[in-house]
Amino acid sequence: MGDVRLWQGCWLMVLLMTSCQVPAASDRTEPSDATAPPVVASAKTNEQAALKIATLIRDVIQRMHDDGVTSANVATRSAMDYSNPFVRVDAGGRIHTDITVTRVTPEVMADLRASQVHNLQTHAGQTIIQGWVPFDRVVTVAALPFVHHIRPPRYAMRR
Repeated sequence: MGDVRLWQGCWLMVLLMTSCQVPAASDRTEPSDATAPPVVASAKTNEQAALKIATLIRDVIQRMHDDGVTSANVATRSAMDYSNPFVRVDAGGRIHTDITVTRVTPEVMADLRASQVHNLQTHAGQTIIQGWVPFDRVVTVAALPFVHHIRPPRYAMRR
């Protein structure tokens, strides 16, 4: 019995370590213009933005797309069923995220609100903003020039 728990703990650590890595400095983009609109310009931009999103979140979004969930039908599709111990999805199809940014400013917060990110919370002295992002807007948010990485928050787990 002890061996099984040990292996479960090891796999949990492997999952956490591989899904919550911050991209290398070469993958990060610095803000070029704080007033630039949050628009995704091309497929290449989408690819670069997707690299900023943790695998656990990308997998949930992919499952939702594969099952035909759209922003138009999300309210009737039991979006919360896509939640798992690492990624939480609410009934509106919003995913709970930690967004690592270059800096926390009123302009950054306004841009995130404009991208439909809800319940924004900042952590004092950190560049992490916690919020609920609509599943179909995660790539758009990741494409914002001040966003470094999007990952699930680290939830407390009972032993």
